[in-house]
Amino acid sequence: MNRRFCTLALLCVLGCGPSRSEVSGTVKYKDQVVKSGVVTFFSAVDNASYPGRINADGSYAAADIPVGKARVVVVSLDPTKKPMSETRGETSGRGSPDEKQAARPDPIGKATKDWTPLPKKYSDPSSTPLSLDVQAGKNTFNITLE
Repeated sequence: MNRRFCTLALLCVLGCGPSRSEVSGTVKYKDQVVKSGVVTFFSAVDNASYPGRINADGSYAAADIPVGKARVVVVSLDPTKKPMSETRGETSGRGSPDEKQAARPDPIGKATKDWTPLPKKYSDPSSTPLSLDVQAGKNTFNITLE
């Protein structure tokens, strides 16, 4: 009897979790395609985040998002800025931060031309005006920022 109860409980835990979905779409800012960055869904169901990379054509996809309400954040990082670890002077034991920067490809050029700076309100989960009620199955959520 005890063994059956444990098996039933285990099956319920494995199979009774929240439904998961995929969200995909495009990102535009002032009618221009955003060509790089990340769209992140902050689920109200499990308080976890679910990112999807923005591709050069403005498309993105995020997977395994629980069905239910989610706040949506869009971030497009400036390619001319050094990563945090380099600005703090951290190294992996091989070379100084200056040597690492010199070894990196020059961020000025095509990446800078394709980069779209976005208003800060879209990058903060507490201030973003974007939200989505994620439904079961595949969801399309085209994002137009102003």
